[in-house]
Amino acid sequence: MKPKIRRILSLPFLFSLLLPVMAHATEFLENGVPYPLTQAPESYTAYYMIDVPAGAQSLTVTIRDGSGDLDLLLKHGSPAEWEGSWSATVDNADAVSITNYADETIQLTPTGNPPLTAGTWYVTTFNWNTYDTSFTLTATVSGTSGISTGGGSGGIPAGFTITDSNGI
Repeated sequence: MKPKIRRILSLPFLFSLLLPVMAHATEFLENGVPYPLTQAPESYTAYYMIDVPAGAQSLTVTIRDGSGDLDLLLKHGSPAEWEGSWSATVDNADAVSITNYADETIQLTPTGNPPLTAGTWYVTTFNWNTYDTSFTLTATVSGTSGISTGGGSGGIPAGFTITDSNGI
């Protein structure tokens, strides 16, 4: 008789299966609109995105009014997902703001390092606290005339320009 093999799925294993699914649960941020958020404790990750049009001169993303330790990462084209370790995750991001506080800022420009390029930028927030943390997240694209403040559900993604037939 062949012995039965039982596979026990550990919590980290299950989490590794869910992480790619969670990474795609992103929300569009509206240009310049402050979002009051609450994030779960202990390394919980949340993902957001903002569209940057060609010709934009800056993208500034901030975390304000929080408590404890929050970190902020930006990546062009896809989220800065968990890569198995914090250092690998940071290395996978295009830009980071990491302090021991809850006030974080990243500002990108076309001549900076990394350079600001057109397309979708993903914002990743990490909560290192042992408690839920409330904070305000704001992403602002500037330097292009006609930037829309629409976005998210039912709106126009931030960064799209709307003109009439006269180009206005």
